[in-house]
Amino acid sequence: MKVFICDDADDSGNPIPDSGCGVIDHVLFEGYDFGDRLLEGVKFKARIDSDGHLTVEAADPEDDYWKGLNMSHWIGQALDFVRDLDVAECPKCMHEVDAQPREPR
Repeated sequence: MKVFICDDADDSGNPIPDSGCGVIDHVLFEGYDFGDRLLEGVKFKARIDSDGHLTVEAADPEDDYWKGLNMSHWIGQALDFVRDLDVAECPKCMHEVDAQPREPR
């Protein structure tokens, strides 16, 4: 099953084995790119569920900012967006990581 991996890259952009945080259970990304200023600074989590499907949730669903917003609409928009996202954020070290899940080594 594919997973998210936090690893460093060499000068050619190739992953360096056994570097970074390794396998991580989710990646973070910001909503600005699909929600413009409405979601600027609002983070989402992308993870792979037990069936191998990509899922998205609000990083902080209890945040008062969500009051008055249609969260299910924005989760759907986030899911569509993350499928084509190249770079996300590691939740452990906050470095950029490949946003697309891949087979573990």
